[in-house]
Amino acid sequence: MADTVSISVSGDYHIYGKFDSYIRKFPDKEIFDNELVSLFSGCDWNIFNLEDPISERRQGILKFGPHGVGSKESIVPIIKAGFNTATFATNHTFDMGDEGIMTTIDTCRANGIDVIGAGISNKTSREIKYRTIKDLKIAVLNFSRVEFNVSNVHGGANQLDTIDNVNDILEAKKNADAVFVIIHEGIDLFELPYPLLVKQMRFYADMGASAIILHHSRIVSGYEIYKGVPIFYGIGNLLHISKNENEHKGLIVKFQISRNNLQFQIFPIKFDEEKMQVVLFKTEEKNEVLKKIQELSEIICDHKRLQEKWEGFLLSKKELYLTLLTGYPMLFYKVAKKTKLLFIYRKLLSFNKRKYLSFLNILRCQTHEQNTRRILELIYKEKL
Repeated sequence: MADTVSISVSGDYHIYGKFDSYIRKFPDKEIFDNELVSLFSGCDWNIFNLEDPISERRQGILKFGPHGVGSKESIVPIIKAGFNTATFATNHTFDMGDEGIMTTIDTCRANGIDVIGAGISNKTSREIKYRTIKDLKIAVLNFSRVEFNVSNVHGGANQLDTIDNVNDILEAKKNADAVFVIIHEGIDLFELPYPLLVKQMRFYADMGASAIILHHSRIVSGYEIYKGVPIFYGIGNLLHISKNENEHKGLIVKFQISRNNLQFQIFPIKFDEEKMQVVLFKTEEKNEVLKKIQELSEIICDHKRLQEKWEGFLLSKKELYLTLLTGYPMLFYKVAKKTKLLFIYRKLLSFNKRKYLSFLNILRCQTHEQNTRRILELIYKEKL
């Protein structure tokens, strides 16, 4: 139909490490196969998530956790595939400081790719992207989980903050026919959202979002249709070279929008490491992926089952989190996990029960949580 607008939304495009080395060596490689390029060419707007900054710098900021950075060559396959917008609110946005943000934005825009969700100030990172296509005005908003990345402290990502986000959704709703909310949040390598995230996303739908798409967890999750609003809780990766084959999978969601209607199609994709290409799943594999998504979607819609699955996953990470809270060397945990000493390490951790109660009180009480967070931010600021 002439008045129908088609938009594709893809997951995380990781440009660091092995991919960075490969694309520097083979900058002309066709990373996306012809079927995918054809899919994108049939859309009016193609959006992907740029996971890492583009920079010649390799010395990252002071932070806890790994740094991500890639080269200018990494954007060439994106241009060839037909993408025209990058969401850049991720946990790695500020990894190379303000220089990395500015280089990323300049490189993308010089090649016809808009960047949203990040900037060198909170004002620029919060900007809503509007585009009018076939007389329909579409708004896209982009938020990220908070680590060492957000723009209320320095340049960085537009943060996942319920009050600010809702104010922006309401603003977009007043000015657009459809509002797309794209969010970088989820549990690493866990195929379901945590229950509070489901509650928050449904609230965003109540406030005016037309569709909500999440990535970050690096694997595919399920979705739901909440009061007519599709909410995708994890579309996996657009491209990630990893030892974990589950991280090679992702979803492209193609939306068809008209004045009073929004529909979507799901296209499962995978990274074929032998071909060094992202390809569409073929029929049999595609059906397996779609069946798995349906199973996950049923769990998401059942609060009790979701709570049980989430808590089961947390128990597998219990020693890791307690190690971080107690301040024990991570080496203790890694050695215990790889040997038969884990039961001894668990006993060692159990001696800190009163300390855990104090942590719980700090995390649950809004005043204590805010005070503790600000004290640590000030210490971090001094270190910088």
